[in-house]
Amino acid sequence: MFRIRLEYTGIHSQLDYLVMDNHTFCACTTLELRGIRTTQSDYCTIVLESERDRSYALLALSSSPLYTVRVLDD
Repeated sequence: MFRIRLEYTGIHSQLDYLVMDNHTFCACTTLELRGIRTTQSDYCTIVLESERDRSYALLALSSSPLYTVRVLDD
């Protein structure tokens, strides 16, 4: 299991968690459209099938101004 976390800034209310969850879902959809299978384990964590997919996801999602993409140790 290979995981990445989208680290968002400015958490102020419960509503922010809903917004982060939606942005993470959109990131998963973006990766799926590029042929990378994903699952979302919580509001900010994406699970990928291989190390190659994780590396590609890091590159594909790294330009977002909304979050910083981090690798989670397994």
